[in-house]
Amino acid sequence: MTDKPSFGIDFGTSFSTAAWWNPKSGMPEVIRNEHGEEKTPSLVYCGTDGMLVGKAAADQLADSAHMSDEERRDVLSRTFQGIKRRLGENLSLALPDGAVVTPVELTAEILKRIKSSAEQQCFHERVSSVVLTHPVMFTQREKDRLAQAAELAGFVDVILVEEPVAAVLGYVCVPPERGVVTGMV
Repeated sequence: MTDKPSFGIDFGTSFSTAAWWNPKSGMPEVIRNEHGEEKTPSLVYCGTDGMLVGKAAADQLADSAHMSDEERRDVLSRTFQGIKRRLGENLSLALPDGAVVTPVELTAEILKRIKSSAEQQCFHERVSSVVLTHPVMFTQREKDRLAQAAELAGFVDVILVEEPVAAVLGYVCVPPERGVVTGMV
């Protein structure tokens, strides 16, 4: 193992999950977000006062059910999900107030939030390296944009790994005879 913090993120279409190699246990462990959850919704709400990520964005969306039709339309037009699917085009997404965001910027917000949880809960220092998983079918353009989002999130060293390759590496590092790793999905 290296002295660098070992940290990985599975950036998902619906949810994102992070894990780290805990040097005390010698095992990978899921990193819980600031709400104590193992999965962070891959959801961003772009409000006039800033962005809400994960559960906060989901809560804003749920609250829209109790809003007027106009307020609900505003919330819906400012909430983005399935961002991973939009990385290939990276087209500007218009907000009701005329501002624009890109899928790379939205992805960076999700990665920043996960990075912050990891730094606070596990490493107690800034983390500059990450391993990010991506689908096998990602084009080079999508991989480049995922790496760009990671850099915008504050990562300096970014390693991209195809999801099935990451699964095999996980199996090799933690073979079944060492037991089931709880929380790993």
